[in-house]
Amino acid sequence: MSKELILSEAELLENEMLTNAIAYAVEMHKGGLRKGTNIPYIVHPLEVMHILYEMGADKKLMAAGVLHDTVEDTEATLDEIKELFGEEVADLVASHTEKDKSLPWRERKEIALAHLAKASEREQMLVLADKISNIEAMARDYEKIGDKLWERFNQGKEQQEWYYGEAMEALSALENNRELMNFYHRFRSSFDYIFNSLCSATYFYRQLEGLLNVSKADSALLNLKCLAEHGHIGAMIALAEAYQGTPAVKEDLAESFAWWEKAAKTGHPVAQYNFGKCFEKGKGVEVDCKQAFDWYLKAAEQGNVEAMNDIGICFAEGIVVDKDEEEAFRWFKRASVNESYAGALYNLASCYETGFGTEVNLAEAERLEKLADKLLAEDDNQDWCTVGESEDLEENYN
Repeated sequence: MSKELILSEAELLENEMLTNAIAYAVEMHKGGLRKGTNIPYIVHPLEVMHILYEMGADKKLMAAGVLHDTVEDTEATLDEIKELFGEEVADLVASHTEKDKSLPWRERKEIALAHLAKASEREQMLVLADKISNIEAMARDYEKIGDKLWERFNQGKEQQEWYYGEAMEALSALENNRELMNFYHRFRSSFDYIFNSLCSATYFYRQLEGLLNVSKADSALLNLKCLAEHGHIGAMIALAEAYQGTPAVKEDLAESFAWWEKAAKTGHPVAQYNFGKCFEKGKGVEVDCKQAFDWYLKAAEQGNVEAMNDIGICFAEGIVVDKDEEEAFRWFKRASVNESYAGALYNLASCYETGFGTEVNLAEAERLEKLADKLLAEDDNQDWCTVGESEDLEENYN
């Protein structure tokens, strides 16, 4: 049996204050519904309070969380909030309350955003918790009803995207706060999902640049994970490559393997090929050449020339499949069809030079070798395996 915690008088008073704030919010929001739903409105303030609890907020900030909409949306007043729950709670609620509801929507939001950018960390925590609750609810409904979601708002998708995007920018200092950065990324993740910002090339490449900077790598990884979790294949591949080890990201082959797997299962040929490589090389998983070959086939079916080349090597050397020179030649020729992959060109040249699976054609062999040399000179990042050099596959298979 756990020992009962004995609270100080101050802690008991804070608990009583928070309990009373919850009861007050329930009473004030009684009968209210979340916009466009049949959900009692009180669910939102309670969720905001809970998110603040997860952030590590104190009870006064949590009380402000559950009360944050009372003055704006009910008959409650700031004077009453101050009298019942104290000046600090009232000030926090005031910081989140629009001052003049008669102003046009855009003007009201611009005033609130200007204040938010200069607000204290506690005020920003309150707003972030509110925004997380709102946008995650929107994301859940967006998944069910798509763009019909915007019919429930007086201001449509374009204005909502502007407002939430500007709020994210105003709160951007929290992205570098180790205690709060995960919550900031929760906000960004749902924003990216709803407004399709995950397709923004500028944003994506900024995160890739961040992976090269030790001071920004953690933040970039979190941002890429947000994108990847909402289906951005490029982000999955970037994470898989990053965890193979860079100056800014510590090698974690198991994590790399997991991201290659997720990307491969989307059907992306580059991911399928690299996932096969994990099985061939034993990176993050036990060596399994049959699995490697099967994933190469999937990638090859979608035109991946590296996979075609490796399949050709398997047939040339009898790895996983029976040795078949003519089949190897056919795969090398398929991989060379666009004459853009040096590894396949070298292998095809070797076939023509030695009569491996085809008739000898020295002129064609010489042409292909020169072309491969030219490609290599222009792009020394090309990586490939040629016949006779597939030590990992051959050794592991035998």
